[in-house]
Formats: sequence, C-alpha cells, structure tokens
Amino acid sequence: MLYYVYRILHAVSLKEGILTMNSGAQLDALVELAESLDIAVRCIAGRPGDGASAGDLVCLKGKLVLFLDSTAPPAEQAAALAGALAGRKELQDRFLTPALREALDRAAAAKCTAGPE
Repeated sequence: MLYYVYRILHAVSLKEGILTMNSGAQLDALVELAESLDIAVRCIAGRPGDGASAGDLVCLKGKLVLFLDSTAPPAEQAAALAGALAGRKELQDRFLTPALREALDRAAAAKCTAGPE
C-alpha cells in the first residue's frame, strides 16, 4: 500500500494550483481502480486508421471487460478507461486522489455533452 501511495505522489504534479497526473500514471491508477471493481482490463492492438475509440467496455459471459487499444497514446487510453468508470455508483463513497476524481468527473461531463449514441 505504501508503495502505491509513493507511486501516486511522484506521478502527481501541481499545475496552476490543480493536482494533475501524467497520463501513464493516470492510466496505471485507473487500471488498478477498474480491476478493484472486478472489471478486467485487456490491451489489444487496434487497427490503424479505423477511427475507433481507444477502448470499449463489454460484457463477456457475465463479466465486464474493458478492451484498450494498445496502439493508442496513454492519454487516450486513460480517457477511454475514465469514461468507462465515470458515474459508477461504487465510486461515489470511495476515496480517490483528486487527480483521479477530476479525470472521472471530466469523463462524466463529456458523456453528458455527447448525448446518447
């Protein structure tokens, strides 16, 4: 646990008074968070130029699995993962670092403005 806190603290920076994480650290933290919610995260190589998102959440045999495009930049993978986790009730009363909470809030807001697909 202490190692996890150490990793997060070194990946977080203060930018204009707001805590931010680099995209690689944010991706790692979001993967750990997803797995703690029993959402399996798998990386697969996407097809270049197909215009697909950097990740998709699916239900396979009753289990949630998030597929991330391993060829997408870490920032896009983190955004896709945050979008899949945003708004989950299990996270409302859970402690998350301010940077992770902000990423989830941004993803939830993006879902609201995008509307139904």
